Amino acid sequence: MITHSYKLDMCPGGVPLAITLSQYDSDVQLVFELFASRGTFVIESGTTVAIRGTKPDGNGIDLDAAISDNVVTVSVTQQMTAVAGTSYYELTLYKSEKELNTANFRLIIERAALDKDTLISGSEIRELVDIIDRADEIIQAAADIQQTAEDLQEYVDAKEAEISQITTDAEETAQEALDEVTNVKNDLSQNYPKIVESDAIEPDLDIADPSGNVIVRLQDGHIKTKEFDSADAMQDIADIQDDISELSSGKINIQQAVSDAGKALVIGADGMVSPADVSVSVDATLTQEGKAADAKAVGDAIVGNVKVADSDATSDLDIADSQGNAILRLENGHIKTKNFDSSDILYGYEYKFSGSDLLLSYGYNDIYDAVVVLNCGRANGLFDFSALKTKPKGSSLKNYETADLINVWTSNTDMHAPFQFLVTNNADGYHADATSSDFTGGNHTLDNMGANYKTASSRYVYFFADGKPVSSGCGKFLKFEIRWANNVQAYNCVKSGGGGRTSLVEYHNMIFDGIKFSEDVKLVPLEEIIMSLWYGFQCVSIGNTYTMVEFIDGSNRIPFNTSDSNIVSGNDMTSGLVSYGTNHKIEMRVDTTCDLGKRTYYSGSKGAFVSNNKGYFSVIGERVTMPANSVYYLRGYYRFCPNMS
Repeated sequence: MITHSYKLDMCPGGVPLAITLSQYDSDVQLVFELFASRGTFVIESGTTVAIRGTKPDGNGIDLDAAISDNVVTVSVTQQMTAVAGTSYYELTLYKSEKELNTANFRLIIERAALDKDTLISGSEIRELVDIIDRADEIIQAAADIQQTAEDLQEYVDAKEAEISQITTDAEETAQEALDEVTNVKNDLSQNYPKIVESDAIEPDLDIADPSGNVIVRLQDGHIKTKEFDSADAMQDIADIQDDISELSSGKINIQQAVSDAGKALVIGADGMVSPADVSVSVDATLTQEGKAADAKAVGDAIVGNVKVADSDATSDLDIADSQGNAILRLENGHIKTKNFDSSDILYGYEYKFSGSDLLLSYGYNDIYDAVVVLNCGRANGLFDFSALKTKPKGSSLKNYETADLINVWTSNTDMHAPFQFLVTNNADGYHADATSSDFTGGNHTLDNMGANYKTASSRYVYFFADGKPVSSGCGKFLKFEIRWANNVQAYNCVKSGGGGRTSLVEYHNMIFDGIKFSEDVKLVPLEEIIMSLWYGFQCVSIGNTYTMVEFIDGSNRIPFNTSDSNIVSGNDMTSGLVSYGTNHKIEMRVDTTCDLGKRTYYSGSKGAFVSNNKGYFSVIGERVTMPANSVYYLRGYYRFCPNMS
């Protein structure tokens, strides 16, 4: 349910409050905070409130509302919004059926794009009479519902008894299994030796930081840290081997498994997997530089020659052999050696802050990794996509700066759309008398007059790698989140020097999962505004890197060449725009089930379109009055990927 809040003056003589709703809206609450602009206004205990008014078709509305202290809540009915036009209402306070005070307001119902034939405007009073006439029918329906409820209760009781019996049987079976395990355990403890004191070549070892906190543990031949346990990796390998064995033989034979102990799994000429003896040769160069270290040499180095090298961070640790050669590093909770990095097992994507740029890298094709560049740039210094670049596949992003990467496309404009809107009160900007507007926000200065007429500014930008705040350096991640917000000025409030007041705040929450950049955008007017145009999501470089265009959910199904004229989707509810070239593809999507994506404020053939080598969605395309502190959402995503067709 959507709630609109207003302040309502109980003193007569002022301009009546104007409230705008869409035709057929019903899941809406109007909340009035009552006050008196003159004198003292006190609401007595026991006061009730009612709303009365006349619709444009002459039918009346008379309904009760809820009151708490000086706040009145009105649930909008279908009849209140059934007829387009302006209705005049009065809010009346009563006590013991005596009228105390009244206040007037206007309800402006914007006409719907499609009339609902099934919703016929009528009088709330006449509908009450109809309900009374159908009393016997309603009573019978209630009796039927009661009988159905009783039948359902009987069914539920029967099922509960059945479940109780199943639970009892399961508990008995579980106890039997537990008893069997206990017997096996007792048998093992009586018939098999156990080691009380270890004299193994590699005894357990704890490595601690200067504060005494254990940060690496060598236990039972396995390395353990806060985020890594080599025993888990070995168990995963064992599980995979078990799965392969089951798949190849269909069923595990315990006696056969005992006789095959020590044998390897071999794929035979018939394609089946079976145990067999194999000869193993050992590479005599295993201990050479650049190869894997000999296991015993490393073990001896750890046990007998461990020393802690100097480190600025107490959480990081270098372990060196007796000659001072570093053989293991603990860094940010991960183990690193010359040929191994445990973070490579856990994380698939990389981030890096390069100057003023944020770089996000992920797998792209067999030759390259993609690197998406984002920054605060362009005319108003707002955060946005800046470029798509590549690097050799598998190379580490930490070895590159932005200038070192191979360029695919670069954006010098806005991928997140600007706005056309005016404030309704107290316009004091360069175009204070304007009745229509040009764009503000995004990459637009006032009338494109340059940096001295900025129309927006960055409110904040925050970055999170797997939930952890980051702002510098480089690292790996599974999910990267970016939260930013922009202050936007209305067209009739922009002043020289960019000093106009903020009338709208746009909040962005974007999450990159290695596939797509999913995003929620929230618009919050700080005062009443009238917005006439907003495209939401946009994309650039169509016609250069990307030469073909397709629309998802558009009525125009044939792909367009970017040299074609009038590249439009053909309807208003288009959900996607895909543009591609020989090697690359960009996809934009809008969620048509979420708020502004439903195109409540747009009707036409340009739900998505291309103009001047730039792709757009039409999200708002008509004059919409947005009250102060109201909330509007848009959801969708961007995806940059290779063209595989």
